[in-house]
Amino acid sequence: MWEQIQNAIATLGFPIFVATYVLLGLKPEMRKLRDAIMTLTVVAAKSNGMSALDVKTIIQSVKESPSKGRRRAEDRIDDGFGNPKE
Repeated sequence: MWEQIQNAIATLGFPIFVATYVLLGLKPEMRKLRDAIMTLTVVAAKSNGMSALDVKTIIQSVKESPSKGRRRAEDRIDDGFGNPKE
């Protein structure tokens, strides 16, 4: 194991090795942060009176890649009775 680390440092250089180590080490933390942001999104939407369907739509649009096109924020807001705003 130690020899593999030394070979990686010698081959790639120390800054590249450290950057790779940090990125791989932070991946689980990034997932936890994503989940926390999703939870806060749901809480904020519910506290602003959004329906469950609207919250689901927001979460799905966040999960999509930007190239697939996201709906505008005004399209996701309901009329206060759970019906999409027209």
